[in-house]
Amino acid sequence: MSANLKPAPRSIHKRQRILDAALTLFIEQGFHGTSTAAIAKHAGVATGTLFHHFASKEALINALYLAVKVELAEGIAAQSLSLSGQPSSQQLRTVAKQFWQHSLCWCVSMPEKVRFFAQYNHSPYINNQTQQTAQTQVFGFINGLLRVGQQQAVFKCLPVELLYETCHGLLLQTAFYYIAQRRMPTEIECDQSFGLLWDALHA
Repeated sequence: MSANLKPAPRSIHKRQRILDAALTLFIEQGFHGTSTAAIAKHAGVATGTLFHHFASKEALINALYLAVKVELAEGIAAQSLSLSGQPSSQQLRTVAKQFWQHSLCWCVSMPEKVRFFAQYNHSPYINNQTQQTAQTQVFGFINGLLRVGQQQAVFKCLPVELLYETCHGLLLQTAFYYIAQRRMPTEIECDQSFGLLWDALHA
């Protein structure tokens, strides 16, 4: 490997430290209450290093939002079933249930990231492009599931964006319930909470 390629892993590591520091401070102090200097100090890097990776504090929070969404999406997609052909209502329910279970367990195990979602999901600091990317690209498989369900007359004929927000909101509220109890949901509780989601979506 040539010498000019060696710094790349270190640079990536610094970027992640900045994202981790921003996550903690944005939750604790809010967006306006957190300076880029404070984030850099918390991350153990120079302020100039922060701006090398992120053009502004606004760019940083948008990058953080997408990074956390990607982490959740990759975690649940890797463990869940996929749809093919013309699935039946039962097949849709099975896939949706797996998505729900893996999403809920991930969220309960990542309380700081769930708090970030809840605090900034509809924040004006998260721009429309970031929101659109998160919904259509990062979580495109969820939108795909919802559209297939509508085509099969299994899910309500409402805007997919509204159904997506319904899923997202119920997931966060359910996760907060178990985070407050400091425990993971049981299998029965996962099934019961999924029933709430299914009833909300089902036509």
